[in-house]
Amino acid sequence: MEKYFKEIIIGFFMLLFSFVLTYFGKAYQNLWILVFAMSFSLAGALIGLRGLVEFLTKVFKK
Repeated sequence: MEKYFKEIIIGFFMLLFSFVLTYFGKAYQNLWILVFAMSFSLAGALIGLRGLVEFLTKVFKK
């Protein structure tokens, strides 16, 4: 499996996990869980975008 596919999948699962953390943070009204979920979602989005950019670069380079 190519590196960029792994990055896209990891970014997707990090975003999914951040949605779960946001749900628990809202349910328990805990600010620290929400802050952690926000940082996790930003990191997941950046990792996913990096993988997507690498994939598109490889596709359009041909």
